[in-house]
Amino acid sequence: MAVILELFDSFADFFSDSQGAKCPDVRAVAPVARKDRTLEAKRELIDALVEALSALVQRRSCVYIPTQGTDVRMFYSNLGSSPQDRNTIREVVENLVSKFMCSDAVFLMALIYMNRLERSNRYLLVNKFNVLRLFTASTLVACKFVEDEIYRNSYYAEVAGLDLKLLNHLERTVLNELDFRMYVDANEYLAVAMV
Repeated sequence: MAVILELFDSFADFFSDSQGAKCPDVRAVAPVARKDRTLEAKRELIDALVEALSALVQRRSCVYIPTQGTDVRMFYSNLGSSPQDRNTIREVVENLVSKFMCSDAVFLMALIYMNRLERSNRYLLVNKFNVLRLFTASTLVACKFVEDEIYRNSYYAEVAGLDLKLLNHLERTVLNELDFRMYVDANEYLAVAMV
């Protein structure tokens, strides 16, 4: 509620315009920091996520790379084609945790979605070529499902270091592969949270 009031106050001149001037698109406003997102405050979460993602990558000795024309091919980086591809797992996780401005539960749900994606499509098995994009897209989908306050994909793309069209495509593919089944029951959530 406080964030809404802040936004309203910042646009008071637009809302009070007697000539019916165009009201601003509130979704276009840069996110207001609503939680303490310093890296030190989130160090335990970051370490756990990095460890989990690294373990997923390490268990794959064989990588299935999809052929041209499949939707999941976009998850495989071209090794340096985007700013995100030049980062380590730790750098990407730190960036997403500190700038996505979402609850810790979102990141655990992203891991659950990644597990579901692995079961739904053999080309989405987590490996060193797709882990960053899979985690980013899964986190975006989880954030939109869980959080009441979300931002435009252009913000998330900038934070993630990905092209907006690519991020939109990755998001659509995750949703389609999950068959839009985003709900996570308590047992599934606790199984990941306890690890």
